[in-house]
Amino acid sequence: GFAMYALLFAGAGALVSRQEDATGVTMPIIVALIIPYMVGLTVLPASPESTLVLVLAMIPLFAPILMPMLVGVGAVAAWQVVVAVVLTVAMIVVLVWLAGRVYGNAVRRSGTRIALRDALRAG
Repeated sequence: GFAMYALLFAGAGALVSRQEDATGVTMPIIVALIIPYMVGLTVLPASPESTLVLVLAMIPLFAPILMPMLVGVGAVAAWQVVVAVVLTVAMIVVLVWLAGRVYGNAVRRSGTRIALRDALRAG
C-alpha cells in the first residue's frame, strides 16, 4: 500500500513546479485515502460482512486500508486477501510506468503546472 500511494504522490508532485500548487494536485489522492478509512470506521463495525466493504476492500486504492481491518475482525476469506494483494501489486507495476512517464515528461517542462494529460502524451 505504501508503494502504491508513494508512486501516486510522486507522479502528482511531478506535475507542479511550485509548492503552492501541490495541494490541488494531491487532493484526489488524499480523498482516496480518507474514503476507505471512513468506511472502515463507520460501516465495518456495524456490518463487517457488508457487500460494500468487501467490494471496496478488493479495489487496489482502498485495499491497503480496508483489507487489514477485515482481516482483523475475521470477516474475509483467504482468497479475498490474495486477490486484493495481487490486484494491488498489479496496480503498483502500472503506477511505476505511469509515474515514470509523468515525471520524465514533466521535467522537460519545468516552470509551470502541467496537466496530467499533457504529461502522459508528451514525448
